[in-house]
Amino acid sequence: DKYREPLVLSDIKGLKQKDIAEQMNLSYSGLKSRVQRGREMIKEMFLDCACISHDTSGNSGHENCVICNPPVN
Repeated sequence: DKYREPLVLSDIKGLKQKDIAEQMNLSYSGLKSRVQRGREMIKEMFLDCACISHDTSGNSGHENCVICNPPVN
């Protein structure tokens, strides 16, 4: 989708946002908006997940969560 690709290229693959904007034929500000919106969407997905837990070291997990791990039919 239009938020996934810019976010993956920027935050996971580490490409420069200006280069991504050129590659996707977007304005730099448009690309920045998509990356920011993608980050917000991921944040909301985590916050909506009621199954997130923390261990004694402060690590978070999501075992047995039907939101994060939907059942396979």
